[in-house]
Amino acid sequence: MSNPYSSLFLRSQTALVLPNTNQDAFDRTFVIYITGRCGSTLLTRLLTKLPGIGCVDEFFNEDFVKPYLSRNPSISTIQEYFSHIRLTETGDAGFGFQIDPGRLSALFNTGLLDEETTLSSSRPSVWMTRNDICAQALSYVIAKKAHLWHDFSAESDRTSRDMPQLNDIDLWSEIFSILYSERWMQDRFRRHAVQPLSITYEDLITDRAATLQKILVLLGQGDKLSESFLEDISDAGISKLRYDGKFLLLQRFREEYEIGIRRVEYLRNERASFDRIILEASTTNIPVSSLSIVKF
Repeated sequence: MSNPYSSLFLRSQTALVLPNTNQDAFDRTFVIYITGRCGSTLLTRLLTKLPGIGCVDEFFNEDFVKPYLSRNPSISTIQEYFSHIRLTETGDAGFGFQIDPGRLSALFNTGLLDEETTLSSSRPSVWMTRNDICAQALSYVIAKKAHLWHDFSAESDRTSRDMPQLNDIDLWSEIFSILYSERWMQDRFRRHAVQPLSITYEDLITDRAATLQKILVLLGQGDKLSESFLEDISDAGISKLRYDGKFLLLQRFREEYEIGIRRVEYLRNERASFDRIILEASTTNIPVSSLSIVKF
């Protein structure tokens, strides 16, 4: 995986150390760790509706950083960028951001972000994944091939798009890339004794209020979930991108690889090592040797 930060920030002699104190909201930073297409954008939109929470976005995504730096040419280091952005995005709960394991690894590897203090066991942390890894991987593959991640227009629910060309290798490659990403993050949690609040896409879809309440309690803002807010989020969401043949493709994929999928899902739930998942998957009809897995 290429490092997106090598050309964005000037290297400084020290890495960015995220504030971690309960004394002042401005000096408090919480992190929501995510995997792609896990519902994190919906979570951002819901949290932003809460008074005092601020915007909890992917502030270290290069697609956010590049235009931000273009609008603020005086910023050259990651420390300056962090200080600048939290001036406008810090809420009562502190400054929060979302980040995926690949980008987090890149920040650590370039020496831009300090790993020990970022993964402090005392820092409020959330780990968001998706139970249905096949649907997650398909959504990821389609988004990358179609170059369309979201559509917030009112017509998106009624617009049917042509499915981009993809095959089973593409889908399995994405499934194993997600698994690798999850294992990398879970290994870091263990290494630094981090016990994050774990939530899933399915949690957020099934019971938004309960899921948000858990996050607010973690952040010391448990009283922010008012009746008026519950009404406000009852139908709030992101319009789904509709693609012709998407569900038929997923159904056929699940039927053809039923045994392999069941084995992979079992090992995932058991938190088996990535190497073990690869080894056992190769004994099924999963085309392991042909996959292109994103590692970092």
